[in-house]
Amino acid sequence: MGTVMVRIGRESHQALQELSEQAGEPMSVVLARAIEEYGRKRFLEGANDDLAALRRGARNSRNVANRTRPWRTDWRKSDPGRSSAGRCLARGPGPEGTNSPALARHRSSR
Repeated sequence: MGTVMVRIGRESHQALQELSEQAGEPMSVVLARAIEEYGRKRFLEGANDDLAALRRGARNSRNVANRTRPWRTDWRKSDPGRSSAGRCLARGPGPEGTNSPALARHRSSR
């Protein structure tokens, strides 16, 4: 691994030197760990911001769904091909072993 020179202020250098002495590791190792930790912190902050945006979007979607719910249920009630729960009623025989109450009522009304 190659190395490069980086200029830092005197106070930062002194803090780095103290951390290096406390850890018993070279300054380059302490600095590399600090940079890695900073990168992880930034990543998690970004992920938290993204999650907050998704939650805000979900709340907005729920608000839209609540405002449109009366409209959505109206067309389901007026559609003769749908049950009161909004599920499609089968036309003709269904898959073998189908024993739904709605399907049974539909078959018996023929």
